[in-house]
Amino acid sequence: EIAQCLVGSEMCIRDSASFISVIFVSGRGSITVDSRTLEFKAGESFFVTAGKKNIIIHGESECIVTHV
Repeated sequence: EIAQCLVGSEMCIRDSASFISVIFVSGRGSITVDSRTLEFKAGESFFVTAGKKNIIIHGESECIVTHV
């Protein structure tokens, strides 16, 4: 499953089974997976291992989220 998302302030992704890929195509902000937070800017991508995870994206950005 692939989704294109526009993040205006905060977006939360909850997943319990899938590997997740997040590619930021514009903007900047931070991404938090459980308790670990990293900064991002356009062109960067993050891969989140499968399992029960809470992913929170803060900032102004556009991203592509893929669940595998």
